[in-house]
Order: sequence, then structure tokens, then C-alpha cells
Amino acid sequence: MNPYSAPETSEPLAIDANSPFAHLDFEQVKKLYYRSCNLSCIAVLQLLGIVLICVSLLPALRTNSSALEGPESVGYVIGTLSVPLLLLVSSVGIFKRTKWGRILCIIFCILSVLTILGLNILGLLIGLAGLFACFGSPQLFGPNRYRHGYLKEEFKLRKAAMKNAKKARSR
Repeated sequence: MNPYSAPETSEPLAIDANSPFAHLDFEQVKKLYYRSCNLSCIAVLQLLGIVLICVSLLPALRTNSSALEGPESVGYVIGTLSVPLLLLVSSVGIFKRTKWGRILCIIFCILSVLTILGLNILGLLIGLAGLFACFGSPQLFGPNRYRHGYLKEEFKLRKAAMKNAKKARSR
């Protein structure tokens, strides 16, 4: 017997048969819960990106700035302001767990990975984490999605049940 191996239970956990998670084991619930947390984190990071983009635009938007003169400046302003707007729409879609939010998140994560090409490690990691979370858990999006609050509750219940079962075995 290996004392460092994962605990094994001979008794099944008491799972409500009416629960939408009844067909999932603890590891699957845990994986979905952590990916749901990752998606919320990606949405918050996108919102922070919006703030950073807008703050970086402030010097160019001053009234005495010569950065916005000429016909090419209109395209620059429209292009630069469209990115935060799309990030905002993507963040709302991720928080609401809509199918279109997942698609926008995948697009922005791919762009984050491709445009940076490893020069910005933080952007690369955020893009990869977002892709991993979006592709690995399609059941978190859409009308029949698993909601984060329910996942959190189920995860905590099963974790407590496993801990109690482990204590009962050790007595």
C-alpha cells in the first residue's frame, strides 16, 4: 500500500439524482469548476486590457496634441477604439457564458497568441489559458450551460463529502 497514493473510496458519494451533475464524477466537476474560474479571470483580464488601452490613448486625445492631425488619424482612432469595444462585448459574453462570447474569446485569444509571437509572455499565457478553457469546456456556454454558482456549490459539496469519507476511513 502506497501512503502517497490518492485515496480510494469503496462507498459511492451521495449525489442527488436530480442534479444536473449526477452523471459527472468528482474529477469532471472539478475540471469544469476550475475552467469556469479561468474564464471569469480571462474576462476580468480583458476588462483590464480595455482600461490600459484607454489610458494609453489619453495623451493622444489631448486638445493640443499633434498626434491626431491628418486623414490617417481618423482611421487610427476608429481602429484603436474598436478594439476596446470588441473586448467589452467579449467580456460580457464570457461573463454571461453565451455561445458568441465563447467565439469572441477564442478569436481574441488566438490574436493574442499570434500577434505577440512570444515577445510578451503575459499576453501569450493569457491567450493560451483562454484557448484551453474555451476549447476544453464547451458545456459552460450556451443556453443549456452549467452555471458557475451551481458548479461551485457542487464542487464544494463533493469535496466535503470526500474529506468526510476519508476521515471516516482513517478512524
